[in-house]
Amino acid sequence: MNKLNHFLTGIIFLMGSNYIFAQPHEGKEERRDQFKAKKIGFITEKLSLTSQEAQVFWPVYNEYDAKREAIGKEKMEAGKHYKDNEATISDKEAEEIADRFINLEKQESQLSEDYYKKFKTVLPIKKVLALYEAELQFRRHILQEMKKGEGHNHRPGPGDRE
Repeated sequence: MNKLNHFLTGIIFLMGSNYIFAQPHEGKEERRDQFKAKKIGFITEKLSLTSQEAQVFWPVYNEYDAKREAIGKEKMEAGKHYKDNEATISDKEAEEIADRFINLEKQESQLSEDYYKKFKTVLPIKKVLALYEAELQFRRHILQEMKKGEGHNHRPGPGDRE
């Protein structure tokens, strides 16, 4: 059950990221770049990185983040496939999707362990811990921005009052 909660949370966060990237009047790449710039600024501030630390940390983190994003994308695709075909999917196919998800969870866990070791070689351990906290804070921050933005994209429908 805990894996399912992680799965759903991951999908919600990834869908939220897609929401941010889907804001009007901007290209997808531009929105992605803005999102990444916000994240870099947020993490840099929370970690109080020196210029030397930043120079060695960011290439490692960017590699980690790209790999983690690829795994997240696969998880989201598996979840979307299941959701789109829920009514007609066979037990065998459902099991294959569930197995794929568990395998991706294992990959994500191994990735976290591998990069924890790498982060410890480029940052003091307290800043490694601060990194994990900063990532959680950034996710919360983005979710709050999304909640605030929900009202801005609402178009009145037939049942809405003016």
